[in-house]
Amino acid sequence: MMNDLGKLAQNISVLHRKFYKDMNVKYQKYHLNPTASCILLMVDDNPGIIQKEICDGLVIDKALATREINKMQDMDYIQKESGSGRTVKLTLGAEGKKVAPKIREIRKQWWAEKFATTGVDEDSQLVEGIQTVVKTITGE
Repeated sequence: MMNDLGKLAQNISVLHRKFYKDMNVKYQKYHLNPTASCILLMVDDNPGIIQKEICDGLVIDKALATREINKMQDMDYIQKESGSGRTVKLTLGAEGKKVAPKIREIRKQWWAEKFATTGVDEDSQLVEGIQTVVKTITGE
């Protein structure tokens, strides 16, 4: 049992870094990095989402989101549509619709492999606890 939440945070950070390192290699084939792939999947899950919602949901800054969205727009992974006022709604482009399921499967497979021998799965209390903390941080 872990009684030090700081150590838990460090372990989560280790998982995050390992995930990003591994995914960086796997996503290169699609000209994406891990952050861009997270943005792509958020747009897939939430057609019409605005950039601020992406920034809040992924806890990334506006400049980073803008750079990644613009790159993906150039590849037809993401399309921008006018919203109300100055807002811009994001949806998947034709190429994004082809790539998003592949990216989702790569991500799913990585986590399945990491947890295959641990007994931790999507129904685990650990997963539920982490999701609760993330929802609190992001205000969902």
